[in-house]
Amino acid sequence: MGITKEKDFWAATLILIITVFLMIAEILRWIRIGFLVGPFRLNHWFVWIGTVYIAFAVPTIALLKRHFPERHQIFFRVHMFGNLLASLLISLHFAGQISRPAEFYPNLGTGLVLL
Repeated sequence: MGITKEKDFWAATLILIITVFLMIAEILRWIRIGFLVGPFRLNHWFVWIGTVYIAFAVPTIALLKRHFPERHQIFFRVHMFGNLLASLLISLHFAGQISRPAEFYPNLGTGLVLL
């Protein structure tokens, strides 16, 4: 296993651990990301950023890999880390939604599909 692959593995693992920790912290209300930033809550900005990234980057990277196969490794790394970071943002929104009180519990349809 090459040094680059080891670094990628540990970086991806760290992103996953941070995601789980931040989700738990949001659910237990150690941190709060539901405050307003402009017209929307921060957790909604997170989910929109993550969704837009996935919606545009994944097909773009797939097309670029076909047209530039010699750069496959670069595109793979962008795809892997970009999707992990987008998933982190989407997971934070999901954690914020499921930690709401029962009387204000959301419809989880779209968010659950995204997660």
